[in-house]
Amino acid sequence: MRSALNSLGRRPDMIELGYGNPYGHEGLRDQIALSLARQGIACPRSGIILTHGASQALELAIRCLARPGDTVLVEDPGYCNLFPALRALGLVLYGVPRLKDGPCLESLARLVQEKRPKAFIINTRLHNPTGTSCSAPVLHKLLRIAETTNLMLIEDDIFGDLAPETSPTLAYLGQLEQVIRISSFSKTISPGLRVGYVASGPAFARNILKLKMASSLTSTHMSEAIVHHILADGRYRLHLARVREKLAHQQEKALRRFARTGLVPFCKPEGGMFLWMRFKQEQNVLQLTRDAAQSDFLLAPGDYFSPENARSPWLRFNVTQCDRTELFTFLNHWKATQHASTCA
Repeated sequence: MRSALNSLGRRPDMIELGYGNPYGHEGLRDQIALSLARQGIACPRSGIILTHGASQALELAIRCLARPGDTVLVEDPGYCNLFPALRALGLVLYGVPRLKDGPCLESLARLVQEKRPKAFIINTRLHNPTGTSCSAPVLHKLLRIAETTNLMLIEDDIFGDLAPETSPTLAYLGQLEQVIRISSFSKTISPGLRVGYVASGPAFARNILKLKMASSLTSTHMSEAIVHHILADGRYRLHLARVREKLAHQQEKALRRFARTGLVPFCKPEGGMFLWMRFKQEQNVLQLTRDAAQSDFLLAPGDYFSPENARSPWLRFNVTQCDRTELFTFLNHWKATQHASTCA
């Protein structure tokens, strides 16, 4: 980022910034189209709209598809900040259980028939919070359900660049007919830049553009120029390889330490940041969370990731934040205290 800022700061055209192009930085849109093409996803520049991060991309996409009172399907567990955002739009939410290889298709098919949802929002790769990635057979069946019921699939692939390049996606298997792809650069470059995008068919992209102009006119040209410089520089893919390697090392280290603490994972993710963990013997996770806060540890209990705040024995951990010895000392002490009180 320092290199990008130094380079852009010497360019006369970056001094006096206007509103910019409502579609977003043209060069960055070209880079995104090229990246999608390398993944086997055909999307012209006219199908790519840049946004203020993936959050705005999700909101714009869902507003184009649904109206207050409509039903939308989400994952359970799923992205906790998504649920209040959808309810603020007046939408009715139903959760589809997330399994180790993707969404439960039986539950999905039943909900589609009973509730007639407008869309299903899904993390296909390195799911937040479980870290799981969808298998190709599950994605093929999901696409068949969507095509036969006219269900739109919003693929939130914000963690996709941290996954192995061979992992399947809906946008690749189904292209951009029943699929709207959303991603950003917050997990790979910087969350502070707030640069995301929607990739879709050009007709849907024009609807996104109208809503974007009505709500924010344009996105941030300077942030988009920084991301474009980084992608065009030619070293971004090497950067991603290094980040994946570092995350894999941190994941292995965290799993070993959690094992000694008595926590077991839902699965071993193929990469990314998250581990979905629980104690072998069920514990009061909300009490653990409250006690942790008193000791200056902010934990993420599974209840937060349920669209209905359902009781959960699970906890989400970010492997990049699991290098503090004090965390594991606290977990061991807390578990021992709970065991002692139970025995008493």
